[in-house]
Formats: sequence, C-alpha cells, structure tokens
Amino acid sequence: MEYKVEYENPKLQYYILRIIYILIILSAVLFIRKEKYIMFYKFLDLSSVIMLGTSLLIGISSNVDKEKNLVSYTNMGIFWIIIPEVFSSFVSLELYVVDKMIAYKIIGLLFQYFITFVIVLGKKKDLAFKKINKIFLLLNIIFNIIYLIVINNTKLMRAFIKGVYINNFMFILIVILFLILLIVIVADKENTSDKFFYYLIAYILLFSVGNIILLNNFHNLRNTYLLGVSFSQILDFSAYYILVEGIIRFSLNKNFNNINRIMLLKRGEFKRNKRYLRKKIEELKELENLLDREELLFNNITSAIGDYIFISKDEKLFYLNDEALEFLEVENKESILFESMEVLYEKILEKQVYLKEKGSMDSYKEIIFKNIKGGYSNGEFYTIPFGDNYKIIIINDITKKNNALRLNKYLKDKLEEENIKGEFFTNICHELRTPINVISSALQLNNLNIENKNLNSIERNNLVIKQNCLRLIRTINNFIDANKISEGQIEENVMVLNVVEVVENILDASSEYISKKKINFVFDPDFEEIFIAIDSEFLERIILNLLSNSVKYGSENGNIYVKIYFEGKDLVIMIENDGIAISYDEQKYIFDKFTKSNKALNRTQEGSGLGLYISKSLMKMQGGDLKVDIYEGHGNRFKLYFYDVDLFKETDRTEHIFNNNYYNLKERAEIEFSDIYI
Repeated sequence: MEYKVEYENPKLQYYILRIIYILIILSAVLFIRKEKYIMFYKFLDLSSVIMLGTSLLIGISSNVDKEKNLVSYTNMGIFWIIIPEVFSSFVSLELYVVDKMIAYKIIGLLFQYFITFVIVLGKKKDLAFKKINKIFLLLNIIFNIIYLIVINNTKLMRAFIKGVYINNFMFILIVILFLILLIVIVADKENTSDKFFYYLIAYILLFSVGNIILLNNFHNLRNTYLLGVSFSQILDFSAYYILVEGIIRFSLNKNFNNINRIMLLKRGEFKRNKRYLRKKIEELKELENLLDREELLFNNITSAIGDYIFISKDEKLFYLNDEALEFLEVENKESILFESMEVLYEKILEKQVYLKEKGSMDSYKEIIFKNIKGGYSNGEFYTIPFGDNYKIIIINDITKKNNALRLNKYLKDKLEEENIKGEFFTNICHELRTPINVISSALQLNNLNIENKNLNSIERNNLVIKQNCLRLIRTINNFIDANKISEGQIEENVMVLNVVEVVENILDASSEYISKKKINFVFDPDFEEIFIAIDSEFLERIILNLLSNSVKYGSENGNIYVKIYFEGKDLVIMIENDGIAISYDEQKYIFDKFTKSNKALNRTQEGSGLGLYISKSLMKMQGGDLKVDIYEGHGNRFKLYFYDVDLFKETDRTEHIFNNNYYNLKERAEIEFSDIYI
C-alpha cells in the first residue's frame, strides 16, 4: 500500500500577499487629498515597517539564515532598514520638523544603498553573519552621526531646505550608485542563477526611482503639492513589497522543498524499510518452516532412539519425546511441560522399583522400573548438562541390550567351545594316529627282519614301538586326567614329605633324558630338608611336565635351573630354562586346555597341549598356584607356589616304600619324555 502526503500550494500565500498589497495601496490613495496627506504618509510608512517585520519573522522562523545566500544576508539587512523606517513613520510632518524629516530621508536613502552593497559583497565574499552584522551596526552608527551633524549645522540644513544643489547631487549620486550596484550584482554569475536576484534588482530600481521623485518634490512638501511625493511614497512601499515577497517566496519555497525532500527521503526510507520488513518476514517464515522441519526431524530421531528423553532449562521441563510421555503415563505434553524438574523426578521415582545407588538423581544411576507394558525393565538414568542451564535427562531401557549381551556371550562361548572341540579332535587324532602309524611301520619292519634274521634291527624297532606305546599311554592319561579335573573326580593323597628329596628324586629320574640333549641342569635348594604336606604324585606329575617342556623346547648345551626357597611364608619351587621364550601374547592362554605354542600339525615337537593345564589345576587343588615369568630372549621361568605352608618335623614324615615309588617315578618319567625324539 502506497502512502501519499498532500501539501498546501505555497502560491496561495503569494496571491494573498498581493491582494493585501493592492488593498494597502487603494487604502493609501484615499489619503492623497491635501488635508489627509500626513495620514497617507504615515500609513504607508507603517505598512512598510509591518511588511519588513513580517518578512524578518518569516526569515527567522524558516531558518534560512543558516545558509549563506542573498536571502539570508538580505534578511539580516532588513533589521537595520526597519530602524530608520520606524523613526520616519513616527516623525510628524509639521513644518518645524519637516526639514529634519527631509534630511533623514536623504541620509536614509544613502544608508539603504550601502546596506544593499554590503548584502551583495557579503554574499560574494561569503562573509560570516557576525561580521556582516558588525558592518551593519557600523553603518547605522555612521548614519546617525551624519544625521546629527546635519540637523545641528545651520548651513547644511539650509542646503537641504532649499534643495537646489542637493537635488542635483543626489540625483547623480543615486544614478551612479544604482549602476554600480547593478554591475556588481550582475557580475557575480552565482547571483544570476539565483531567482531572488531579480527581486533584489526590482527593489533597487523602484527604490531609486521613488527617491529621485521624492528629491524633485521636496518643495511640494512645503507647498502641499503632494502628487509627486505620494507617487514616490507608493514606489518606496512597492520596493519594500517586492523585497518582502521575494524573501517570503524563497522562505516558503525553501520550507516546501525541504519538507518535500524530507518526505521523499522518508518515503524512500519507508519503501526500503517496507522491502526490508517484507524480506525479514519471508526469512522468518522460512526459519519458522525450517524450525518446524527440524523439530519434526528431532522428534523422529528421539523417537527412533527408543529412550525416554527429557530436556530442561532453568530446572523447567520444556521438551519430552513420545516415549517419555508414555513412560510417565501422561495424556498430553501440555499437562507437564514447563513444570519444575522436582515434579518430573517425583514421577520417575514413582515408576522406580530399584535404585542401585541411593541419593540425588543428578548423576548416572542404574534402576529397575515398571515399563509401559506392565513388566519390569533394567535401565540407566543419567543427566547431561549443556549450554546455559540446560540438561538432557535420559532413561535408557537396557533390558534388550543386556539380553543381547548375554546372547552374544553365549554365542561367543559356544563358538569358542566348538573351536576347542575342533582343536581337541584334531590333536587327539594326531596324537593317536602318529604313534600308531610308527608302531605299525615298526611291526612291518620286524616281520621283514625276522625273515632275514636281522636281530639288531628288531631290537631297535622294539625300542621305537615301546616309546610310541608310552606316548600313547601319556596322551590317553592326559585326556583322562583333564576330564577328571573338569568333573572334579581327582582326589588328593596328601603326605608329609621332604619336598627337597622329592624334587631331587624327580630330577634323578629325568637326568637320563635331559643329558641325551646335552642340557646341563643345576639343583640349588636353600635348605636340605623342608617337610610339608603335599601330594607327591601331583608334584611329580607337575615337575616332570615342566622338565619335559624345558627339554622339548630347549636347545642343545642349554641350561635348566631348579631352586627351592621361601618368599615369606610361601614355598616356591622355580624351574628356569634358557630355551625358546614364550611370547607375551601366548602367556595369556598357555594354561588353557589344548594350548601349545606351535599348533601346526607338522611341528617338530609333539604334545597334546594339556600338560600345563593339568599342572596348574593340580597346584590349585593343593591350595597353590603355577605362574610363569617370561624374559624374551632369555628363556622362561615357571614358579610353583605353596601358599602359607605349615612346616613339619622329620618325625612327622609319612612312611612309604622308597624303592617301589622310585621305580614308579622312573616309569612315569619315561612316559612323560616319550614324545621327545632324540
């Protein structure tokens, strides 16, 4: 919608002003008769003063004096022109003052010429208003001084009274001043482009002609012949009128143009603001649509997550998703939005069955709560602060997550079990088939040797057959013992024995097999006798397994160190070798079932992978443990820990038959080292 402002046409004021001018002239003509000339003279002088005063007020009110132009300078000059006119209008025309009035009019004529000169020159030189006023004040002072000199000098007054030489001199002076002033005004090109220039020229012209007529009719004042003087007075009044009309026209036009320019600027600004507002409204609509889409997307995302989500600001709830609404069993969001968070916490606590940690609800909590289906669910309650006084409260139903984790663990265990079974069958097939194949081959060779009566070969093959039979026995025993351990069917046979003697006997029974690989072994116990309650068969089984592994994976000319010492109240049996070190990764599972450092079927060293598992299990059955320290590049160190052992005296020693036990130990050593081919 376009807005238009209508202004009153300033030409109407000009018409009114001209009508007033005509009415004043017509009114003055009524006083031209001889007996009313004084009224005519005073009427026109007073009208001139009123017009000039009105012009001065209009010029001041329109603020045109702020601009340095002909009008502003002229407006200042009017103030100084009014002063002699006011004096003239109130001076009586009786004979005793008429001479003074004539002198005042003549000197005032010159004063107005000089005022006009200053106006034109001030405009041309762009003089400051203060400086112009000082010049006007100086001229006014000079004018009054000259007037006082004239009226107080008899000769000068006589010259004015007779009017012979004064008339001629003033006539020539007026013409010269008029021409000079006209040339000065026209010479300035800036003046010719100013419409007020024409008003100023007309004013000077009429004022000059009127005063020339006045000079030629001074004697008529004394002889009361008033026609010429009246015409001169009308021309003076007309000159003032033209000057006033120019000032008023310029002032009103200036105001009109300023108002019009301001309104045009305002209208342009209004249009720009309108376009800007329209653009902003469109942007706001787009933002509103975007916010709606973002809110819809946010709602869809929070709903898709499946958690109960609440968002608060300044401890006031201002958002919750649909799942949270169902969780609280609230009919609509409006009934709970912008409620205090204490109200929300109370509603959550009403749904809660179990809280893992009692206390405030400003941190992570594990809870059990009634779900929307009427059952019970495991959940996580936690708050996430963000921004300025914002919080996100999330209740996460982890029942499905826990079920999924349990299922994942079950499947993982099943997969691992299947892998173990696969390895088990692979190992058992390899461990059984290999010695059987060797035995079968040896028997076939023996048949040939019998036919050929080659007894030496038969004896060698019998040794091979024996070794592989022992290997089969060892493998089968390991499988049986591992199964018994898993089912808890192995029983301890604890006796009070000298553990140093037991270990020494085991080393003696194994020395034959250790020396075959040219490995040196050192036995260094801290004490000669240490009597404790142990299962000797368990200990023999464990140490034989560790020694066979040290020989199996050791290198020729290597070393095995066996030490027995105390760590506080714990008894430690250490078996250290400088063979191939077990890697840090293998350290994690070397005590598991069917675990070997080399699982390839074409490995050079045989074994079922049950030895360390059985050894660790037997130690735990005795209240101890088996651990390994690995020094890559320096071998392996196995430690048997008997925790917080009770020490006994030799008199507490359990009696047993040494010879039979040693024979059994030699047989067990032969079986344990049977999978080592030297």
